[in-house]
Amino acid sequence: MEEDKRQLNIMLFLPELFCMLLVVMGIYGVSYLEQLAFDKTLSCIVMAVLGVALVGFRVRREYLDDELHYDNAKHLSRFWLGFLGGIAVSFACVFLPVEGWPFLPVFVMLSLFSSPVAGIVASIVLMMIPALLSGASVGVFFLYLLSGIFGVCLFCRIENEVKIGIPLFLSVLSLLVCETASLILTANKRPAFEDFVVPVVNLIISCVLLLGLIKVFSTQVVYPLRVQYLELNDTENEILVNCKKEDRDKYFHGVHTAYFCERIAGRFSMDVNAIKCAAYYHKIVEEAPAIMKKYKFPPAAVRLLNEYITRDEGEHDSWEKETAVLMCADEIVSSITKLLKEDKNATPDYDKIVDSVFKKFDDRKVFFNSNLTLKELITMHKIFKEEKLYYDFLR
Repeated sequence: MEEDKRQLNIMLFLPELFCMLLVVMGIYGVSYLEQLAFDKTLSCIVMAVLGVALVGFRVRREYLDDELHYDNAKHLSRFWLGFLGGIAVSFACVFLPVEGWPFLPVFVMLSLFSSPVAGIVASIVLMMIPALLSGASVGVFFLYLLSGIFGVCLFCRIENEVKIGIPLFLSVLSLLVCETASLILTANKRPAFEDFVVPVVNLIISCVLLLGLIKVFSTQVVYPLRVQYLELNDTENEILVNCKKEDRDKYFHGVHTAYFCERIAGRFSMDVNAIKCAAYYHKIVEEAPAIMKKYKFPPAAVRLLNEYITRDEGEHDSWEKETAVLMCADEIVSSITKLLKEDKNATPDYDKIVDSVFKKFDDRKVFFNSNLTLKELITMHKIFKEEKLYYDFLR
């Protein structure tokens, strides 16, 4: 896998070089049409080429460090195609009024097809091109930067369900507020109706582009992930069926752990599919990690399973919330199962077991480092104590 990544790291220079060439040609073309001075043209070319190089470096770095979101590491062409589209938008903006630059969808698009950090870096580079060529003010640059980052934050996680009503409204509202504050209110005249025409058109265009983007994202990313989870989280899945035949205890341990993880994750708006998948397979993957690659586990589930596998290897600075819940459910199921196996007629003090596990994890700072809120911890503790009837199924 590492060798494959190194080879792809070299291949990533090709789209980067192609984008550099397009940017240089685009700047030269605009300079010719607008009759820009040679020194300004040269300055823009140098800045743009360095910017594209920075984007390429950041994408390669995140690929090698497994920091790209969703399944973007397997489909890097999405990002570069989106970046090419962003280049076209950048040069179009040179000939548009600054109030009508549609950079909000560019920020969201590049972030969804890479990661928030890489998407923001790439969008800033693209926004820099028309700003330099048109001589736009610093206020213009920062209004689109602020509204773009706000949009990225609102759309950064839409894996399970594509609910975009509130994020769409808030991101467009932020763009309108930023444009009003930076362009209309700073003009040396009383605001008039015609001053809002171009910003409103920009809002409409941004809305349409965002809706189209989410449609494409849903088709290319969300739907395939749902299909993968449906197959993996089916108890009749090939892996689970074989596990049931070979080791029933391991199979039912995963089933019981998945039950608790699903209940808890559903209460806290966590990634239910990912944590349920990790719960089903955590014991299997611990013994055979290659299964994740062979059966193409979704990235979120892989991330949780890798954290679970390496839980005892050194100090973890941070845990995913879902990983902390998985570890806690796994420990409680293991503790109760062990006691019931030792004495089938035993009546364990389930409350005491739950309290003991929570204290153990609290001492190890697993909960603290996972950023679980106090309310979530209390609710999770309560859920485990309410499941006394279910614990009888562990016999």
